[in-house]
Amino acid sequence: SCEQTQPKMKIQNRKLNVEVDSSQNIISFYIHLENVGDKDLIIEKVNTSCKCLVGFEKKINISPKTKDSIKINYINDEKISHTEEIVIISNTKPKINFVEVKLNMK
Repeated sequence: SCEQTQPKMKIQNRKLNVEVDSSQNIISFYIHLENVGDKDLIIEKVNTSCKCLVGFEKKINISPKTKDSIKINYINDEKISHTEEIVIISNTKPKINFVEVKLNMK
């Protein structure tokens, strides 16, 4: 059959709220993903809108019908609440998916 098989990324939450205790210097959180397609999903890169957010460089391969997560570290230099964006680049169509992160300082 000439039907295209392809990976399909399902992001559990495209708008994340992360509670940050102002005394903490590094806060880790996760973006939960699922490959609901029928071909391996490859996360090629994770970019962020701020150097305060560190995504991990190694490629992540998610088999069809499988869940995984991307760990992000927030470096709490500014000690103020703000909103940033995480860009997930993968072998999906479209290649780029966005997750908004609200960092709420306590």
